[in-house]
Amino acid sequence: MGALGIYTRTNQQITILKQIYEMFSQIRSDGREPVLFIDECDFFQQNVFSQLHLLSQQNPNDSRILPIVMCGHDTLFEKLRNPYARPLLNRVMNGYNLKSMSQQECIGYMIYHLTTISGGQEGLFSDQALIAVSQATGGIPRNINTICLLALKHGMDHKLKITTPEVIRLVIKEWWQC
Repeated sequence: MGALGIYTRTNQQITILKQIYEMFSQIRSDGREPVLFIDECDFFQQNVFSQLHLLSQQNPNDSRILPIVMCGHDTLFEKLRNPYARPLLNRVMNGYNLKSMSQQECIGYMIYHLTTISGGQEGLFSDQALIAVSQATGGIPRNINTICLLALKHGMDHKLKITTPEVIRLVIKEWWQC
């Protein structure tokens, strides 16, 4: 509600839904289509999924369904299979599960991005450093990006020409201590 600019003192679900439906109608009357993006859905309690189902239905006088993009880790799929979430799962039109990358995929991903940011120059990371990043991150793109950025920053701060496995171990240690 806060993202839509709706502020209310009530906690009655029907009143809240009515206000949200009215805002969506106003958005549509302006020629726009509302879409709800939610990250970290894997942390939701089960009852939230039934509430999302109610929200997705939109106004009972309107046949359109609110598109919802839900992001989260693997446990999101398990939670969506729960009977409380079944009505929402039945509305899922498309799903995608981004799996961890293999070591070769991870190295290819890093080489592509490192070569792109360096203007085509290769060798910012040693082969052993690429393997160390792959092993430390489990092939998860968000973690790969974080470790590589920390390693590049460390390299800039210390005027290093190449990132070594020692640098990777150091930034991983610092990353976990944050």
